[in-house]
Amino acid sequence: MKKLILLLAVVAGVSAKAQNVQFHYDFVREHPTSTVEMFKPDQWGNTFFFIDMDYNGKNGEVTGSYWEIARELKIGKGPISAHVEYNGGQMNGVGSFGNAYLAGPSYTYLAKDFSYGITFMALYKYITLTPTDFR
Repeated sequence: MKKLILLLAVVAGVSAKAQNVQFHYDFVREHPTSTVEMFKPDQWGNTFFFIDMDYNGKNGEVTGSYWEIARELKIGKGPISAHVEYNGGQMNGVGSFGNAYLAGPSYTYLAKDFSYGITFMALYKYITLTPTDFR
């Protein structure tokens, strides 16, 4: 548990202006879950990631995790970007979710005052499966 808290502190410190850390408790499956998110725009586009970790309620071990990381790269000065993404995860004793790779164009519209926005994407998704992946 101490290693997890250190990891969350490092992630929060690295992305101090754009992170979101959440802790939840699932009353049905009786275990806590933590989520770390980050969204960071820059001059070339933006980066987004999140990591979910499930814990054993008895001793706090990480029993499962799922993560996504996405990068948008602007194409010129218009609203079109190139989108690339990776998704994956695992559960102890069961296997992995399989790796998913996504790529394609995206179109983003933002209000002039940045009060709202909408993005449309047309992505190709490739999933790799191994014998231990969920079916």
